[in-house]
Amino acid sequence: YLGTTSGGLPGFEGRLEYYISKAFSGGGRFATSWKVYVGGGYSKDYYDNFLAADDFTFARVSFGVAKDFYPLHFLHWGPFAGYGLEMTSWETGEKDEIETDFIEAGVRVGINLTHNIQLIGSATSYTMISSKKVDGDTGEKKDFEYDVAFDDRFGLGYNFGIRFMF
Repeated sequence: YLGTTSGGLPGFEGRLEYYISKAFSGGGRFATSWKVYVGGGYSKDYYDNFLAADDFTFARVSFGVAKDFYPLHFLHWGPFAGYGLEMTSWETGEKDEIETDFIEAGVRVGINLTHNIQLIGSATSYTMISSKKVDGDTGEKKDFEYDVAFDDRFGLGYNFGIRFMF
């Protein structure tokens, strides 16, 4: 999957999904279309906060589970939930970084363009768990108020992109 997100944790993103349903063979209809995923995202945004007035770089990775339902042969939808980590850096000459872990949950909807290419849209809720500022020189970690420094980087995000199936 390749796409973009607005709101929540905005930026460009990619995701690899793997159907694990074969492990549930003989489990009935509900046991089909389960998958695990790993995804990543990237964005640069300007903030003028107590850290710096600068361009901040945000990179994230997440993993989780999802389930697809197929009400029509060309349409699918499904819930998902996962855990992720976002790393934030900026160009002040320091090597400090911020590490934030989060939970993501939401629903995806897809329409088949062909049997293996789909347009995907989703709504994702991002809930921050904890944040640490990492000193670039010593590696020391201190609690950090992420929601104060980046007050628009959590909550509901909307994703749109294209998925290629192999």
